[in-house]
Amino acid sequence: MKTLFFCLASVASSSDTAYVDAGPLDLPETAGPIAAVAAGLKDRIYVFNRGEVPILIFNSEGRYIKGWGRGLFVTPQGMRVDLLGNLWTADSGNHVVRKFGPDGSLIRTYGEVGVPGDGEGHFRDPRDIAVGWLGRVYVADAGNSRVVRLLRDGAFSAEFGRGQLGTVSSVAIDARERIYVADGGRYRVHVFTPEGKRVGEWPGLGNPFGLLVVGEQLLVSDAGANRILQLDMRAAVQNNGHGEIKIAPAASGPRSMTSDKQGRLYLVDAEGKSVRKYLKR
Repeated sequence: MKTLFFCLASVASSSDTAYVDAGPLDLPETAGPIAAVAAGLKDRIYVFNRGEVPILIFNSEGRYIKGWGRGLFVTPQGMRVDLLGNLWTADSGNHVVRKFGPDGSLIRTYGEVGVPGDGEGHFRDPRDIAVGWLGRVYVADAGNSRVVRLLRDGAFSAEFGRGQLGTVSSVAIDARERIYVADGGRYRVHVFTPEGKRVGEWPGLGNPFGLLVVGEQLLVSDAGANRILQLDMRAAVQNNGHGEIKIAPAASGPRSMTSDKQGRLYLVDAEGKSVRKYLKR
């Protein structure tokens, strides 16, 4: 088995954490190009793909259980699971974000299906979603180079990032509800407060594509440089956003990623052909 190394970076010290490649998920023949992967309740793994059955569900052993979502999506993009097990999807082709219950029932649609726009009730090419501890929802609205914040009831709350962001591909939230935005157009990750004030950045990246918060660390899949970065989020504030970065080789062109409660990491490859599972060594 291959060993994949992610190096922790810290203001005061650093240490290494290794992940061992435990092989790919057993995808069904109907699976198409994979857009995203997300871990849910009971260590279920959800795969968002552009095949006949868009949402695929796997158990913790990587075995396929079932799928759903036929005919609902045009261009599957980002996907997250919140603390209650609700599934959130970003459909860039339909210009909407949807919230599904754990059983797959549609709870709410955000935006207008098939109608792009830049106002309060519309998105243009949404790429990713993050759900905060207070129920607020943040959408990476790539076509408008902004992040949109929605309230728990779906009402528009605010937008931020216009003029500061390029191509927004992913968004993530830490325990303090600071917002991290992957910006492939400007080769960096931005840091915002919950109110939308930009307070830091990590510049000089290749193509930051996916973001994942793990404790006090931020994992960044840098597809343009074929690497995974593991950044100390405390440095984003303490050092004006320029934390020390250590890197190591990773899977070719890593994209979306997720981790379950057992610390297992799941990673989508560059071509969207597989999802591999990694175990902490």
